Amino acid sequence: MTNLCVSIVTFAHPSQVTQRFAVFMQRALKTFGFNSVIYFSPITEASCKALLDSDVLIAITPLPLLNLVIDGKYLFHVFRGKIIYYAIDTLTHDISAWPSVRAFIDAMQLSPDLFLALPSKDAAEFMSSGFAFDFGNQLLDLPFASFPSLPAFLNPQSDSSRERFLVCLNIDGVYNLSELSRGLEKALEPFGFSLSQIARLKSALMSEDCPSNPLGIIKETLRLPEDLFPHLTHLRAIDLIDSWLKSARRRLLAHKIANEDLPIDIAGSGWSDLRTSSHSLSLLGRISHSDFSDIVPRYKAILNLDPNWDHGFHDRVYTALASGVYVITQANKAKLSLPDSYRPGVFAFKPSLADFESALTEAFRAPIPNSPPAFDLRLTWVDRVASMLRRLYL
Repeated sequence: MTNLCVSIVTFAHPSQVTQRFAVFMQRALKTFGFNSVIYFSPITEASCKALLDSDVLIAITPLPLLNLVIDGKYLFHVFRGKIIYYAIDTLTHDISAWPSVRAFIDAMQLSPDLFLALPSKDAAEFMSSGFAFDFGNQLLDLPFASFPSLPAFLNPQSDSSRERFLVCLNIDGVYNLSELSRGLEKALEPFGFSLSQIARLKSALMSEDCPSNPLGIIKETLRLPEDLFPHLTHLRAIDLIDSWLKSARRRLLAHKIANEDLPIDIAGSGWSDLRTSSHSLSLLGRISHSDFSDIVPRYKAILNLDPNWDHGFHDRVYTALASGVYVITQANKAKLSLPDSYRPGVFAFKPSLADFESALTEAFRAPIPNSPPAFDLRLTWVDRVASMLRRLYL
């Protein structure tokens, strides 16, 4: 099996996210003796020929799948090896936006060599409950992983320099809350839902006990069918609602941060337009994926906002914890999957932010750890890729 050739295809993300995911996977595959080559979309004709000779193809995001066409057919219709589509973005968006993704999922039902790798258990539950077909072993659990910087990990900052909090959050395109409220009505207007339905939905989404993942509330309030895949209009509506809720939560969180007079550094765009009463807040601008692992050990804690997941963490969470840095994030069942030594480092708040201030205060008052916890291989890309390989070949 170690003689297998793996092709990893992705695109160049402006913050280097997808490029680094590809490199992390390539390094992990190398530890198991696999040869792998990384290709960036759009794929050249020569690269397409090389891909056809691969034993395994890993597509990070659906964009490479859009460009891989052989004689008028998607490559996954003619490829003889195994294909893994790693859906690192919101799955309802990928399915509703890209015909190639819908074609890939249709093809999965005919070929056991096509796999869908998912970073959260929410996405796996959606696939299992929203489709009439039982995908079984073709759904791969592939959570994000830690990527700590080795020099920073081995040479942690002194306690005196680790008093500030780091916030990583872009709020571009997020307007004031009244505009957001009208935005949901406008976004759903073409789908035929009544104003009373939208009002009930908005109230449920902004309630104190709304979970991170709004899918159950959306389906119940709008009376959507269980089997969603044939209903493209409904999938588009769900994607719009999910995006709206992310924006609303970001705006609410941004306002709370701006009014907290704590030593906070903000990495992200859009913040310069937000009025703040804090004298301790500092704007860093955008940082790349690699920048995060280098600078996070300088901080006492990071403030994280995950996608609308009930069971999955952003890789920032794993990296901060592996670097001995506290994490303040919305409540998430993924905490139960963390090693015992990592769990005390997570300070959770409700997705509605109802108890955000108390979680923030608790983390602020917590003592700075003397050293990072013992490095746990279970949160690395080597472990993630090993689990994926076991599912493919055992």
